[in-house]
Formats: sequence, C-alpha cells, structure tokens
Amino acid sequence: MNANQNWQPDMQKIGTIITLIEYIQSSDNKKQKEAFEKFHELKKMEEFSAYCAAIFSRKSLSIAIRRQSGLLLKEALRHNFRKQNSDADDNTISDSVLNVCKKCLIQCLCEEDENSKFIRDTSAIAITTIVTELHHIANTNMAFSRYSEFDEWPDLISTLLNLLKQHQNDKNPVVLQSILNLIHLLCYDCGKIMGECRDSASLIPALFAFATSSNTEMRDYCLKSLYFLFAWQPQSLLSQIDKYIQVLLHCMSDTNAKIIKCITDSLIFMMNEYWPRLTNNNNKEAMLRIFDFMLNGTMNEDPDVCCTAAEFWALYATDREKSNSCLIEYFPKLIPVLVKRCRFTEDLLSLIDFDNDDQSKADLSEDVAPVFYKSRAERNDMYNGHDSTENGNDGSPQQANRNGMNGPMYGGMMDEEESSWNIRKCCASQLEKLSFAGEETKRALLAIVLPIIKQALESEDFLDREAGLLVLGAITQKEYESIIPSLPDLIPFILKQCKRDKHILVQQIACWSLARFSNWYYTTQEGDQFYEQILYQFLDSMKSSSKRVQRAACGSIATFITSTKEKLMKKQQYVEALMNTFLQAFNNYHLKNFPQLIDVILVCTTAIANFTANQQQQQQNGQHGDNAPADNVLCDAKFQDALLPPIIQRWVAFDGDSNIFPLFEAITQWTLFVGHTQHFQTHYLEQIFLNTLKITVDLKNECRAYAEYIKTVHDDGVIDDEHSENDEDHDASNGYHENGYHQRNGNEPEKPDKEFWVCGLDLLAQLVERCNPAIRRLIWDDKSCHYQRLLEMLYCSICETHFNVRRNGLALLGDLISLHAVNMQAHIGKFLKIVIANLNAEWQTVCTNASWCIGQSLFVFGPNAQNNEINGIPENQDNVNHDDNVMAPHCDQILAHLVDILKSQAAPPYIVTNIAITMARLVQAFPDRIIKKWDQFAVEWITSLAMFQEDQDKIQSFQTLMFVVMKNPIAVVQSRNGCTVLFKSIASWQNPPKTLNDQFQKVLCGFKKAAPNWDHIMNNLDQNTRQTLRNRYNV
Repeated sequence: MNANQNWQPDMQKIGTIITLIEYIQSSDNKKQKEAFEKFHELKKMEEFSAYCAAIFSRKSLSIAIRRQSGLLLKEALRHNFRKQNSDADDNTISDSVLNVCKKCLIQCLCEEDENSKFIRDTSAIAITTIVTELHHIANTNMAFSRYSEFDEWPDLISTLLNLLKQHQNDKNPVVLQSILNLIHLLCYDCGKIMGECRDSASLIPALFAFATSSNTEMRDYCLKSLYFLFAWQPQSLLSQIDKYIQVLLHCMSDTNAKIIKCITDSLIFMMNEYWPRLTNNNNKEAMLRIFDFMLNGTMNEDPDVCCTAAEFWALYATDREKSNSCLIEYFPKLIPVLVKRCRFTEDLLSLIDFDNDDQSKADLSEDVAPVFYKSRAERNDMYNGHDSTENGNDGSPQQANRNGMNGPMYGGMMDEEESSWNIRKCCASQLEKLSFAGEETKRALLAIVLPIIKQALESEDFLDREAGLLVLGAITQKEYESIIPSLPDLIPFILKQCKRDKHILVQQIACWSLARFSNWYYTTQEGDQFYEQILYQFLDSMKSSSKRVQRAACGSIATFITSTKEKLMKKQQYVEALMNTFLQAFNNYHLKNFPQLIDVILVCTTAIANFTANQQQQQQNGQHGDNAPADNVLCDAKFQDALLPPIIQRWVAFDGDSNIFPLFEAITQWTLFVGHTQHFQTHYLEQIFLNTLKITVDLKNECRAYAEYIKTVHDDGVIDDEHSENDEDHDASNGYHENGYHQRNGNEPEKPDKEFWVCGLDLLAQLVERCNPAIRRLIWDDKSCHYQRLLEMLYCSICETHFNVRRNGLALLGDLISLHAVNMQAHIGKFLKIVIANLNAEWQTVCTNASWCIGQSLFVFGPNAQNNEINGIPENQDNVNHDDNVMAPHCDQILAHLVDILKSQAAPPYIVTNIAITMARLVQAFPDRIIKKWDQFAVEWITSLAMFQEDQDKIQSFQTLMFVVMKNPIAVVQSRNGCTVLFKSIASWQNPPKTLNDQFQKVLCGFKKAAPNWDHIMNNLDQNTRQTLRNRYNV
C-alpha cells in the first residue's frame, strides 16, 4: 500500500468485523469462540488496525460496538508493534495504516458528546500506546530515555496544544479534559521526551495556565503532568521553577482530595532541593503555611491524602540540611493530631471481621491470602541470628506491615484492616521516626506525647488504651532509655491488658507493646524479673480463642525469643511449655493463622538450635561452661515425636494446596536441626522422602503434559507466538482478558504451580545433606528404583524454564555429586551438557549452582581426583572409578563458559569469584590443556580469586594458581598489568598458610630474578602493596 495513498475501508470487511464484535458480546459460547478464532486471523492483516480505528470513530454506531472496537484496536496495535520490535517479517504496521489510526484517534479524542467519555479515554490510551511503542521500535538499540522527540509522530504535541487553544472557550469542558488527560498520560509514560521536545517551551506555560482552572479534572491532570515532568528535571520546567512554585502555593488552598494529594506529593518531591524557594529563604511565616497545609492533609479523612501528608513530617525532621527548631515549635499542634490519628476509626473497625475472629469459626479457603514458599536461603536470612532490631528490620509499624513475621502485629494472614497500610499505622510510624530524629527533637516529642499516652492508658475507653499502647511502642522502638524508670510499673499494667477479659484489640496491641522491650528483659536485672511472666503470658495468648490475638502472640513471642536468646534454655520447663503450646496450637489454629504458627515455630526452634551451636563453638574454643549441651534439645526423641507427626500429617493432607508451603519450610528446617539423628532417620525419613519425591515427580509429569497441550494449541494456531516463548507467559494463552473474547477450553489442563517443585527440590537437598547414611540407602536401593525416578525428575528440573526450579535442581544435583559420588558416577555424564549450558552470568544463582556442580564433578570425577575418602563416601565403599574420565570431553566447553563469565563486565562479584574457584578445579583436573590457554584469562582469573574470602577453597585455588604461574609465567608477563594484578593478589592475603606463603615467596623471587624491569614493576604498585611484599617476602 502506498504511504501517500488515501486509505478507504472495504465496507464488507467493516460489516464482518462489526458482526464479530456482536458475537463477542453474545452469551452464546460458540459465537464467542468463532469470533475469537476469526479475530486471531484478522489481526494478522496489515489493515486490521485501520478497520478497528474506522469503526471506533463512527459516531453512528452504538457505544458498545465502538467500545469493543477500541479495545480491539489497542490489542492490535500492541500485537503489531511487538512483532515489529522483534524484527518479524510479517505483521508490521505500515505508515498509511498508522496514519489512519492517528487521524481517527485524534478525532475521537475530541468528541463532545457527554456519553462518549469511554471513547475519549480509550483514544488517549491508544495514542499513548502508539507513541511509546513506536519510540521503542525506532530506537531499539539505544536507551529509551536518551531521546527528546517523538520522531514517529513529530507534530503530536503541537497538535494537542492547538486543540487546547481551539477548545479553551468551550462551555462544556469535556474535550479540554480529554486532551489534558492524554498529556498527563504522555508525561507519565514519556516524561523525559515531553520535557525536552521542541514544543515543551509552549507546553509548560499551557499546563501552568490550566492548573489554576476552575475545573477540578483539568487542574488534576495539569498538576500531575507537571509532577511527572519534574521527576526528569527538564530545563523547560526548571527555567520556570519559580512560576511552578507559585502555582503549587496557589493551589494549596484547594479542597479537592485529588488536588491536595498531588500538591502534597509535589511539595515533598521538591523539598530537598527547593526548600529555600518554597519558603522564601526559610521565612518562618512561609514555613508555617506549608506546615499548616501538611497538618490539614494529615487530618484529612481521605486515607491517601492523610498518609501522604503524614509522611512529610519525618522526611522533614530527618533531613540533616534542615533545622528542626521551627518544627519543634510546631509540635504542640502536630503531635496531638498524629496521636489522635493512631486511634481506630469507625471505618477501620468496620474492616475487622469480629464475627469470624473466634477460633470456633473455620476459615474459608477463599478468605485466605495466597501463601508463598520461602527458600532455605531466604529463611536463613530471616531466622538465623537476625533479631528484629538488626539489619534494618526493626519491627516498626510500617516495617511490620511490609515484612510480615517480624511485625507481629501486622504479619501473616490478616483482616483487611491489619494487612492494609492505613492512617493509624502511617501516623504511628511517623511518631516512631520523629523519636529518632535527634536528641533535641526526641526530648520535645516525649515532653508532649508522654502525658497524652498516660492519659490514654488511664482511659475507660478501650480504643484510647489501644491507641496509647500503639503510640508507646512506636516512640520507644529504637531507644527506650527515657522511659526505663517507668518500665517496672508500666510492664505489669501492660501485662494486665493482655488478659482475656480485655477487648481483643487491646490484648493484641498489648502483646506487641510487651515485645518492644525484649532487649530490656535480656540486658537488665530489672527486666529479667519479668522474663518468665511475659513468656507464659505470650504462650497463654497463643491459646486465645481470638484469631487476632493468636497472630499477635505468635509474632510477639518470635521477637521475644530471638531477642532474649539463651534465656529460654535456663529451665527445661520453658522449652516444654513452648513445645506444648505449639502442639495445642496445631490442633486449634485454622488456615489464616497456620502460616504464622509455622513461622513462630521456625523462629523459636532456630533460636534453640543456634544457641546450642554457639555453645558447642565456645566449647571447642575452650570458653564454654561446664554444662554445654552436646546437641540441641530438639534432637530429643520426645520433642521430635511431639511436633513432627502433626506437621507431617497436615503436610500430607495439604497435597496440591498452597497452604502446604509453610509445612514444607518447617520440615526442611527441622531436617537441618534433627536430620542427622537416628530417631529421625528411623521413624520419619522414609515417609518424608517418598512423599516429597512423589510431589516433585507428579509436578514434572504435569508440566510435561501442560507443555504438550500448549504446543498442540500453538500448532493449531490458537495462541500467539509470544505467548509460547516464555514459561511465565502461558497465562496469556487463557485469553485476552482486556477484550474478553477468549473463552477457556473445557479440556484445557490447569497450569501447574511450579512452586511445589521448587520447595520439593529444596527439601530433597536438605535430606541428602543431613540424613546420611540412611538417605543414601533409601535412594540407591536397587530394589526400590527410587533413584531412577529421582534422576529423571532432577534432569527435567535443570532443563526447566522456571528460574527457581532450575536453581534448586542444580543445588540438589551438586549435593548428590558431593555426597553420593560413587552412586552418581554412572549417571553424571547425562547431566553435564545441560549443567554447562546453565553457566550464564545473567542467570545469577542458577549460574553459581551450575558452577558449583561443575567444580564438584571435577573434584570427584576428574582424572586427578583424590583416591581417599571423598566428601561423605564411607571408607567401606569402593572408590570412584576414574578410568572413563567422564569430564575430559567437556573440558573445552567448560573452559569457554568460565572464560566468558570471568571477562564479563556485567557479572556481579559473587558470580565471578565462584567461577574463579571452579576454574581452579578445572586447572587441577586438566593442567596441560588449560595452561596452554591461560593467557586468555590470566588477569581476570587472578583478580576474581583475590576477591574470594580466605578459606580452604581459596587456599587450594591459589596453590593451583602458583603452580600455573611457575609453569607458564609468560602469560602473566605479557598480559597488561599482569604482574601488578598478581602481586596485589598475593599481598591481599591476611593469613596465608605456610605452604602457600612459601609458594608466594618462590614465585616472587623467581619474577625478581627474571624480570629486567623489576623496579618499574614495583613502582607501579601502590605503597601498601609494596610495603607488604617487602616486609613479608623481602622483595
């Protein structure tokens, strides 16, 4: 089609498309299916977008028909742009078709009919789609943000500005609103270009003008546009910053919630850099005007406005560039408001499901939020010695809401009020942040807030007491020294609020407040006297009939046990009471609170295990007490028999239900603690292994069946190419939800949830690591053939597109190679090619796990593998047979992948250091083959090895490196900076062992004797490196 030719639609095709649209809107499934299949073919036509646009712009058609054609147009544009962006030969969109779409959309954007709002809004979205997609296509090889013009629609902004002029005097403002809506969408999606384009100098004044319009929608669109533009700091706006500030200050008197929020956002955004201009060089009157505006926003009943405005106070107070003196003077106005907003409102109370809070009411599965699996690494970060005041996870109201378990009051499966970020939590968090904004600020805060808290706690109204306890916990989060003198009297009062005769909201917040002072119970003699009383109160609250109190108690005892550390171990009855409470909770807790229960069990048992490990470490260091236990108390058979049977029973019952994930976590973690015991291996191992193997094998089979279905459907032309390219995109094959014209096939299998596979692999790896020798016999028993099912499933897992399945599959494979080498020798050859293919730095932990598998394979299967006991192979088994040298055919391929990663500029340090260790294993296995080529990667390898922590792997790797250097020193000498990098890596060692140190001495002396420019080499080193080499090696 000629680009200059005027396109004319075929009326027969228009009629066909209109009929198909009517089919979409029909209740007849056959017609809907027919329409879907035909639209799938039609959208491959070059002109389909133009036909949709033509129908969309016909005012004579019903709004319903035009509405559906607009949705089809958006989908067709996205489809064609996506194809064009992927360099496909077909399905691109020509200039002539595109021009038809542009013309029709501009026409629809300006429709004046009141009933055409959807048409105008759809036009704005479609125009934005064209602009953003075309710009990406035109600049596929360059960053989107580098461009300052809409090259594919150069007159768009000038057209919109002209339309604003044409319609500025319209009595009905709908067209102006529509145009400004489009500008606001463009500023959101393409803010940099909008601020730098040739028409920006005219655009900014136009936005200023309409920002003060009497029409609320127009003001809102303009202020949002300016806000989005300001984020890019365009010169067109910065050159008029004073005018922008005037507009914002003028609009501060607005009463509309949307406008107030936008002004608040803008002022907060600007306050860091432009506070002097906003306040006329810190003029007190100007500052107080902004404070009054923010205070009114904090008192606003609109939750979004209130939360946004409330955030201002802490941002201001914690900014070191600003003086808090004016803010402190304002505290008598501000603090009572923040405290008042911490009180439950009727709206918040209405969100609480008091009727179903009683334990006697079962939870409906549809009321339970989705549960997600946490891997071993994620759990280690959460539980292993990370108490709630460390690592930035302070258990504060705002963190509690966002970080789950560490925020006992707000974590887990909660009511809508608990799970949402609301006004009272926001204001409590602001009081908390103000409390550590400096000593002067905190003193001023406490002087005002403590009397308010005291009055609230003495109130007969339970809502006042609840708010007082919330505020007390908030302001004492990081430092509670100021109220330490009051704690001996305050703690008994709070304990009374936990009793079951109090309102459940008071019990809940009282548990949370008591947990805030956990460090005081641990570190002071006065606090220690309350330990037992608080422990038993928390355990009693866990047995409450209120689900909310149960959740609060679970979170509070987790914080309490983690913070008070070994105090739990002082008395046997403490641990027994804890375990008995857990056991009772297993029988009583319903779906919502069950993940919370599992979390607190994991936190507490981890604390017990960590304490035992620390005691054993002290014993080894000669710093232990006389009664240091030999093993953690969880290994006691009675504790295993108390907790494991109910956990396993629920685990088996939840097969196929996402509520199984917390149980997987619990069993995996407990295997770490007790998997080595004979009792666990005798009574529980086989059931756990077989059920886990069944789950993973079933998932593997379901994924295979689903993939075959998708392939069949794709071959039949039912879904698009892009929907089959990525594992995560298969959901799209269930239909174009936006258009609503694809109905799910009744024979379509449900998409497998691969998280079950992820957690199953995680647990299998833990069993292999911790349950020897029983797990080895269980897997490799020839009669059972479990190993055949396991290895087939494992191979499929490392071929998976799902990132976490592949990662965990490689972790399990590495464990089997390391710990079951004799058994794996006959099978490793099947895995090596796909493992090597996973050596890709972009795949992060998949890459490091693949690297580890390769390194372990080289160690146990390489030609120079040790002939003694290998990493868990008992002496009474035959040694690994290396005659076949299974690694040799893969040597060059491994080397190529490792070198690519070592040379990659984008690979993160933790990956290249891991790869460097694997390279050392490769050199150890095939020294003659690798040394010949090591000039290709010498400098990168040495640099990466130097970054690794000093452990046995690094020692062995550097011994290999020194061997290579002595065999082929030319590679170092001839490499740019080769000698400098080598010498710096040697000097970087803090405590090299004697054998390695002797090698360093020999290499350095060899270079000094052979190098004619030794002094020049030494002068290129930094002073610290030179000094270290001279002092340690006398060179």
